[in-house]
Amino acid sequence: RFVMSYAAPVPDLHAEPLRSLSWVLRFKVGFTLAVWAIPMLLLPASMLEAVVGFVPEPMLWVRLLGWAYLALCVGYLDGLRIAQRGMFPRGVVLMGIVSNGGAAVLLLLSRLFGVASELQGLPAIGVWLSIVVLLAITASLMVAWVRAR
Repeated sequence: RFVMSYAAPVPDLHAEPLRSLSWVLRFKVGFTLAVWAIPMLLLPASMLEAVVGFVPEPMLWVRLLGWAYLALCVGYLDGLRIAQRGMFPRGVVLMGIVSNGGAAVLLLLSRLFGVASELQGLPAIGVWLSIVVLLAITASLMVAWVRAR
């Protein structure tokens, strides 16, 4: 079956770890849609700049990134569906660890040494909040991975 290449039944995995994973995936989708995907897809450049602090030109890159975040949400929702069926969504969890962990490291380095180091006010708070949330999601997915093994 197609889904089996991306998910595996975990017979000794109790329902609680899958419920916890489901909560993490729901939170990830909600956070990504609210903070990243929808604003990047719909907000005008002036509003994005006020919230984020800078906007790359051309805006096409921002819109494409918004679509990429939306695509990730589709993957996370599929992982949620798989977890609700009692299987561990291995591929989705690995995708989440790489995506969230990598984004957290890049944002942290940018905040400390790069373009985001000059941000102040709301944009600076947004970067720090994103770093903390991304690290928490990464850690939660890593715990889910370890518990499923």
